[in-house]
Amino acid sequence: MSDSPALKAVLDFIKDAHPRGTSEKGNRWYPYDDERASCCSSIREPSRKWPWSLYKHCFTRVHKRNRLLEHPTDVETQALAMTMETAPLHVNEEGLLFHVAKKLMGE
Repeated sequence: MSDSPALKAVLDFIKDAHPRGTSEKGNRWYPYDDERASCCSSIREPSRKWPWSLYKHCFTRVHKRNRLLEHPTDVETQALAMTMETAPLHVNEEGLLFHVAKKLMGE
């Protein structure tokens, strides 16, 4: 059974999906513009001593939630729209994502 694109978006959000970005000559990693979120501004910029500071931050739930809400991809937008139509009103953001994942899996 193949996962739908919407289900994959939700599961990638919940799991440890690798953030989109690039490394430069100094081995410093920077996120692409569509991967950056408002929370990234409070993280030290990569340096030779700390080349992966933003990369590690991009794995946090705070970053994943902010990036999803600030720069959703087309598939993530579809998943969020489906969730908003079917989820109970009292569910928080993370609960919404779990709700749509269960719905798409037929549970």
